[in-house]
Amino acid sequence: FQAGTGSTDFLLNGSYSLRYGKFAMSTGVTYKMNTTNKEDYRFGDRLLTVVQFKYVKDVGNISVIPNVGVVVEKMNDDELGGAAVDHTGGHNVQATVGLDINNRKIAAGIFYNKPINQDLGMGHIQAMPGVNVHVSFIL
Repeated sequence: FQAGTGSTDFLLNGSYSLRYGKFAMSTGVTYKMNTTNKEDYRFGDRLLTVVQFKYVKDVGNISVIPNVGVVVEKMNDDELGGAAVDHTGGHNVQATVGLDINNRKIAAGIFYNKPINQDLGMGHIQAMPGVNVHVSFIL
């Protein structure tokens, strides 16, 4: 929703994966703490939690990993001069389905996400379904 805050912000990330045979579960949590920018505006802090369930199919040195999951995001209200800004903050819950493919040098994937429950900006903002593509190079 925002390209930049114009402030110094802090991120705290954590993740955990568990695999049993060909089945896996991964979780991740990201907390973004925003500070006040030079216009005395502070974007609300955000908490993002992800849980994915995966099936890992190894084909030679390539892993093909279909997955399903849930993403939960909670945003605090923005503030201007220390007062809450109307139509900001809220929560968003999304279902995801995707496919990752990786080997020892490259990881790539695509996933579709669809909001299943949301209350963003007091109902004035609507998250829409989307597709995300990613490519990572392993050093």
